Amino acid sequence: MLFHMKKLFADPAKAHARWTALERELGVGDAAELVAKTPGLLGSLNRDAKAGRSARATAKSWEALQKARTRWRDARAELEDARHKMQQARHAADRVRSNFRHLQAQVGEREQVKRYLRRSIRLRARALDRVNHRMFEKSRIADERVEQLHRAWRRHHERQRKRERGRGR
Repeated sequence: MLFHMKKLFADPAKAHARWTALERELGVGDAAELVAKTPGLLGSLNRDAKAGRSARATAKSWEALQKARTRWRDARAELEDARHKMQQARHAADRVRSNFRHLQAQVGEREQVKRYLRRSIRLRARALDRVNHRMFEKSRIADERVEQLHRAWRRHHERQRKRERGRGR
């Protein structure tokens, strides 16, 4: 964008700052129309642009400048959007870390959790050892739950048979 502004204005940085101020003040569309009608608002024009020596080249420069300005504005908006998303991701990660620390404080150390899980698995295995097929049929629980328990019971017995084969029984 500044490359195209150098072709048209004596001080492209100053012209860019004025254009940005106009956009904030009037809005993007109105500022673009105003600049297209009266480019002198942004600052003094180059000698070539003032004299109108190459009207066609100047018109092309204006068109290229408008396109570059639009691309620049879009890129800036995308950058702000990306920064916002990064900030949200950081907050989410901080929340997850905080929740993890809180959970770790409640549950305890890793070894305690492992002991608890082993104990739970042992208790469930003992309970499944006492279950037989008729118990599922006589139970008054929902069909989905019966099927779920039946699958767990079959898996348990399959694993138990594999372990016994592995031990050489």
